[in-house]
Amino acid sequence: MTEPEEALEQVLEWIEEHIDLEHVREVEKRHRDVLYYRSVDRPPVSVACDPSPEFPYFPYAEGFYDQTKMMVNELVRPFCHDKADVPSVVSSLETGDDFPLQIRANYGVTVISSLFGAEVVVRDGSMPWVRPIGREKVIAALDKGVPDLHGGVGGRVIETMDFYRTKLADYPRARQAIHVTQPDLQGTFDNLHLLWGKDLFVGLYDEPELVHKALDLVAQTYSAYVKEVRPHTTEDVGEDCIALHWGVLRGNVILKNDTSIMVSPQAYAEFVRPHDEQIFAACGPGAIHFCGSADHLRDEMLATQGLTTHDFGQPEMNDLAAWYRQARERNISFMHMLYPSEDRLMEAVRGQ
Repeated sequence: MTEPEEALEQVLEWIEEHIDLEHVREVEKRHRDVLYYRSVDRPPVSVACDPSPEFPYFPYAEGFYDQTKMMVNELVRPFCHDKADVPSVVSSLETGDDFPLQIRANYGVTVISSLFGAEVVVRDGSMPWVRPIGREKVIAALDKGVPDLHGGVGGRVIETMDFYRTKLADYPRARQAIHVTQPDLQGTFDNLHLLWGKDLFVGLYDEPELVHKALDLVAQTYSAYVKEVRPHTTEDVGEDCIALHWGVLRGNVILKNDTSIMVSPQAYAEFVRPHDEQIFAACGPGAIHFCGSADHLRDEMLATQGLTTHDFGQPEMNDLAAWYRQARERNISFMHMLYPSEDRLMEAVRGQ
């Protein structure tokens, strides 16, 4: 096994030799043009594929505890699966695609919930998770207010981002081309679900005031952490756009609503949207992401004040024509959509 430091140097030297800064600028402009509904020569296409086998890669669980290994993985293959789920810097330079080059401190969904004391669980072969602290400890957290932003893995995230920037500083072309982005911070309802557990869904009916108070605290914490971490990023790509979540978005943050799609439109309007708007008001406008189908929430989600960009994890599960029509009316952009290479659905939407 190659030593981590040697592996990182090998990867960064290869990247430095293969970066075309003019291509990088063209890619970022193409993304910005799409986000602002301007004409483009073609839709930007990022390709998720396995890099050449000569590049090193470490088990995710090792990378979680070792910044050098994590940086190697972020550059070569950001997820811990056997197949490529998302683009990487290395695979993009091999294919010459339109991936806006970026890496993140990849501690999974654990960042915000770990600040409140949730135990992080890391197992080989999967992304990390947290053990819920439960309703009683959520109530106790309300009296303490916003927790220490460097607690849990919060401080380690910032240290890792600074480590990335230090390493990139020795490679001028890579430093200019590769954005260090915000970590995965999830969203208001999703983070509270990680903390409270599945009984949160009962709480929507039995204890709505408590749920609102807890969501308010999560939103305050999320906003404070974004402001804490932003100076450690190199996320800016111009025109009020940032690199994040393997793409480019208009705005400053992305909220993950993967759990939120399981509630009714009425519950979404009452519990989710107001606290998402709370974050947008504090941090500036941004994006909402979800996996799965949220056609039942389309009206409520697209009515979110501060929403400028929308991101599908599984576009094939949604009525894209309806989403596109309503989003365009509100000047809301689409950030990116994921398709398997054999799927011809892209042909149906490329004219839009």
